[in-house]
Order: sequence, then C-alpha cells, then structure tokens
Amino acid sequence: MTDAKTLRRTVGFWGTALLPANGMIGSGIFALPAIMFAAVGNFAPWMMLLGALLILPLVYVFAALSTRFETSGGPPIYVHAAFGSFLGFQSGWTRFASGVVAIAANTHVAVAYLAVLFPVLNDPGMKAAAVISLLSSRRS
Repeated sequence: MTDAKTLRRTVGFWGTALLPANGMIGSGIFALPAIMFAAVGNFAPWMMLLGALLILPLVYVFAALSTRFETSGGPPIYVHAAFGSFLGFQSGWTRFASGVVAIAANTHVAVAYLAVLFPVLNDPGMKAAAVISLLSSRRS
C-alpha cells in the first residue's frame, strides 16, 4: 500500500478546477441539450453559459481546498478536516452514491438513444435487460 506522503499531485490547479466541469459535461452531454432546447429554444446556449458562471464559485472553492491538503480524497477529506470523522464518513458515502446514480442515469439515457435505432428496447423488460447488461459489463 502506498504511503500517503509519497502520493504525487499530478492533476494541478487547472485540472482540479475543471473536474466539476468534466462531471457536468459527462452527465449532461447526452440528454440536456435536447431538453433545454425544447424548453427555451435558441436561448439554450446562453443558459449553458449562465450555468457555468453560477458554478464557477464552487469550482474555485474545490481548487483552493485541493491546494491545502497533502492527501488525496476530495470532499470526504475536506469535510473530515472541518467537521470531524462522522460527517467525513457520510460525505464519502454520499460521494459514492452520487457516482452510482450518475452511472445509472447515463446508462438509461444511452439505452433511450439506442431505442431509436433498435425499437425492441422500448419494451420495459428489454430496456431493463439492456441497462443491467450495460452496467454489469462495466469495468472499474
């Protein structure tokens, strides 16, 4: 097992600052543009920019926090340092749960798009089988 003091920081300030943007793009790139265009029309690109501006303070906070800690771990480490072990533990499980939900949501969007090409996936049973198949074939 690697000692925490030997871990190297290779992401850097800008890499850490752009991690939330990566999460937003990764989870929303497939479904959000069509939904947003249906809701606001040609104003949709401006809404995306507005959303980016609104999330910018959070990006800055995470970037600043990452420079103050020598260990890796993200939000659970920050919460542990500020509020103690119990809330740090809860933060870790919350982060894990949000990752699971994001994978499930992206898989459902992918199957919905595949259903356009393969109409058999519109059947609820086939849709469930496709989701389970895609999730079980995922390697971490």
